[in-house]
Amino acid sequence: MAAGPNPARKTHLYARLNMPGDNKVDRRGIAHVDARTKLGRLHKAFKKALLDHFDGQPNIIERGIIERCCFLQLKCHLLDRKMAEQGDLTEMDSHCYIAWSNALQRSLLRLRIRDIHELDHLRATTNYTRSLR
Repeated sequence: MAAGPNPARKTHLYARLNMPGDNKVDRRGIAHVDARTKLGRLHKAFKKALLDHFDGQPNIIERGIIERCCFLQLKCHLLDRKMAEQGDLTEMDSHCYIAWSNALQRSLLRLRIRDIHELDHLRATTNYTRSLR
């Protein structure tokens, strides 16, 4: 199947960031997630679930933490996928995974979300209350 005029680019875990006005070429991370990919849909769904937790009205600090949580979730997902495909992680990947998952947990705790099951429960409750309206 031929790709369209703008095919989606694969997201790389340790991609270089080209930030405008920045002369440091060794910055790495996920700069942009293409919404046409599975990873983009995962990012959008996780962000929507976190925004629903605040009834779509988070303050500016909570919005920043939510954005950071979404990218940490994507990085953990990419390493989960790498572990499933290759069976083992390198030492650097293991250290990154531990750091990112702990940072995600701390960020979610700052948003007063204790557990992923609680997030699923909040999503279900929100959908139920919307259906009653």
